[in-house]
Amino acid sequence: KLVTMRLSFTISLYVTVSDALDIQKKCRPIRDSRRCSSLVPAFTLPSSSSRVTSFPLRMNTRISEFELPSNTLSVSCRRRMPRPDAQKAIDEIILPDRERSDRMRKGKVAQGLLVSSEALKIDDPRMEFTYGEFPLDSFDALIDLALPHVSSVGKARVGSGNSIQLVDVGSGCGRLALYAALSRPGWDVHGIEISPLLHSIAVQSLELAVREKWMSVKDQDADMTTTLHLHEGPAHKFKSTVFSDSNLIFAYSTIWATRGFSPELGAMVIGDKWSTLLADACPKGCVCITTDRALDPSDGWKLVDRLDVENREVMGSTGYVQILGEQDPNSMLLNSIV
Repeated sequence: KLVTMRLSFTISLYVTVSDALDIQKKCRPIRDSRRCSSLVPAFTLPSSSSRVTSFPLRMNTRISEFELPSNTLSVSCRRRMPRPDAQKAIDEIILPDRERSDRMRKGKVAQGLLVSSEALKIDDPRMEFTYGEFPLDSFDALIDLALPHVSSVGKARVGSGNSIQLVDVGSGCGRLALYAALSRPGWDVHGIEISPLLHSIAVQSLELAVREKWMSVKDQDADMTTTLHLHEGPAHKFKSTVFSDSNLIFAYSTIWATRGFSPELGAMVIGDKWSTLLADACPKGCVCITTDRALDPSDGWKLVDRLDVENREVMGSTGYVQILGEQDPNSMLLNSIV
């Protein structure tokens, strides 16, 4: 007998982020959506190991042409998760609480410590790179406290469609940035992390969120779409691409260097490095939340609110909400810091 056999072949295509974006741009002129959506290559994310990881990238998803550094990954979240569900997704699946000790160990490696038991002196410059995980409930409480003070500055002012652009300074494994993206509809969320090791964990966490279908490749056309961007590099490199368009900043600053205690503020005052950098990078009217340290008023920061919140890492924290105004180098606080 003559037997006719039909053979089917499946081709898996793995591409870099930049290649994926380029493919999508070339695919846009195709008007037949069925033809376009039938092409489903894989969107490959970098991993700390040699293993290749990927998730599907729909070719008919439009990605706007925006200018961000090449070490930036962007996705979107179309539907809002209730906060309890988002917390459960973070603490049980994306970044399980049971693996926290392992992340803390990797944080010490990223900090430059040879052994996890090594202790740093308070004036060691590596102290500011100490890894920590701020409680999600406390994060929500401070964000909610700051929101009434947020005005239309930065990106919202130029008509981006997203009214809030949140930046998590020192985002580590991406925990707070991922949580904010899942639970805050219509926001533009950025996480900036200097450590390649911690950033790689954040990327893997992002990939997991996409596999769970909680997030997808960035889609600017969807109304009320929350976008998430994970950036790797020192904060000052993102002054013109991220901070300049932001109207809400969060910094887990509990370990940052200080100038001393201000009786007028009733708080330790963050040193020049961070206070000045944020003042120079952010637009006037930007709201910044810091923990256990306040920003320097001489750089234009005005303290408008504070709140004590739970934090198991330091037996409780105080969050400070500040708004950026005009710099006042003659601030009387300069002479009262002790």
